[in-house]
Amino acid sequence: MDGYIQNIFATVLFAECFMGIMFNLFIIVVQFMRWKTLKSLDTCDKILTCLGIFRSLFLANCFVAYLMRTYLTWLIQESILFNLGILLSGMLLHSTDLWITTILCVFYCVKIANYSHVLLVYMKTKISILVPRFILVSLLISVASSIPIVQYGLVLHRQNSTNVFLENVVANNAEVGYSFIAQVIIFLLGSLLPFLVFCGAVYLLIRSLWMHIKQMGNSRESLQNPHLKAHFAVVKSMVLFLVSQVIIFVCMFFILVYIVHFHSPLRLWMFILRCAPPSLHSAHLIYHNPKLKAAFIKTCQGLTRCI
Repeated sequence: MDGYIQNIFATVLFAECFMGIMFNLFIIVVQFMRWKTLKSLDTCDKILTCLGIFRSLFLANCFVAYLMRTYLTWLIQESILFNLGILLSGMLLHSTDLWITTILCVFYCVKIANYSHVLLVYMKTKISILVPRFILVSLLISVASSIPIVQYGLVLHRQNSTNVFLENVVANNAEVGYSFIAQVIIFLLGSLLPFLVFCGAVYLLIRSLWMHIKQMGNSRESLQNPHLKAHFAVVKSMVLFLVSQVIIFVCMFFILVYIVHFHSPLRLWMFILRCAPPSLHSAHLIYHNPKLKAAFIKTCQGLTRCI
């Protein structure tokens, strides 16, 4: 690819990742200051903190991986451990980002939706205890779904060490090709699982909202009910995340399909598009969270005075 186009891709990716990292670091700092003052955090704040940490690491990993594969190719070719480390951390952080965002959506669903089912009642009363366990399980699933791709990367490295062009490995070696397909399916299934959980949470929340509207009637006063407004706000947030999930899933499919063609324009565009949802969703969380929004406005005002 032409060096000028590579620089354009790098600039766009840097701007995208930088803004996303700033948004997520802002969330982390605000939550840390709250913890320092109160010596404790609400369950929602704990989820937001974990989400900010993993998203910051994911976006930083994406930009570093692009720089290494574009401008420091000699380091990638000579150090298999460094190459596999970048690949494993990227896949692990990608999957963890999806899971923790899904846990946040499940938390909203459990806290806002009104159901008398024993499981949902149990989750509503024990959510503060269950969330750390959910996060731990999501980390284990992320590791399990990421390792197969790293194994495939190791196979590619061994094949390439025999002076075979990397682009011809999958085409010339049926065993490697079948291994790649199987491992991509494992990884995509690991990414699909949080999406299915999220869809279940969305369904329960929308059903609860519909039942709530029917019970209250269609009067203007009922539509101004604070609980109903909270329902609508969460549903809007979940619809945004649904669109983000679809974009992420499609992007990861093409990124993995073109794993041996890193500099393919389509793969690079998918790479840039994959980094957009975490940044936009974090900005959305800041805007719709009263505490974060107030802190963000105060920070902007302070920066304006300094300038």
